[in-house]
Amino acid sequence: MIRVEDLVKRYKKAETNAVDGISFQVKAGEFFVLLGPNGAGKTTTISILTTTLSPTSGGATIDGSDIGREASAVRRKVGIIFQRPSLDQNLTAEENVRFHAVLYGIFPYAPTYGLMARGYRAKVEELAKLLGIARDIHKPVKTFSGGMRRKLEIMRSLLHDPKVLFLDEPTAGLDVPTDRLCATNSRDSVTRRVAARPLRSS
Repeated sequence: MIRVEDLVKRYKKAETNAVDGISFQVKAGEFFVLLGPNGAGKTTTISILTTTLSPTSGGATIDGSDIGREASAVRRKVGIIFQRPSLDQNLTAEENVRFHAVLYGIFPYAPTYGLMARGYRAKVEELAKLLGIARDIHKPVKTFSGGMRRKLEIMRSLLHDPKVLFLDEPTAGLDVPTDRLCATNSRDSVTRRVAARPLRSS
């Protein structure tokens, strides 16, 4: 499902590689963890595999799609929770999710939540309830605590049922019960959809 071959990333003016010729494979249904100290290249590797960063050399495929030549196809197949927040503070939680849904072509755009497709609204309600933010889903993100924002990012990453889910320290800032819930839900997702494979850095 994930095939990485001789992947290298060296940033401009750097004397050493941030990612230094790594190769690995992840099969369908597997959990795969990248372990290492800060600066070891875990986030850089995930950024390359999700097409937000180009490699210096080497390559990779996600479910048969090449990260360089077929970046759009790769993005449709992956979900990502980055280490740093990527929410629009001026929108409500639901508006952030709606923007993501439209951007990925999951649902057509409508100017209000009530006018969005029934399937979208059902998915939002399901995930918001699962993560414990159903009562706050229509509130501005700027009023959210750090933990609530993290939950919203997790919800957004699961919206389009990605074949591969990349988690870059996804539980940073979460309380212990929610951390356990996320771990359990990831395992359940693999059980329900054999194609789901979280790739987690730690």
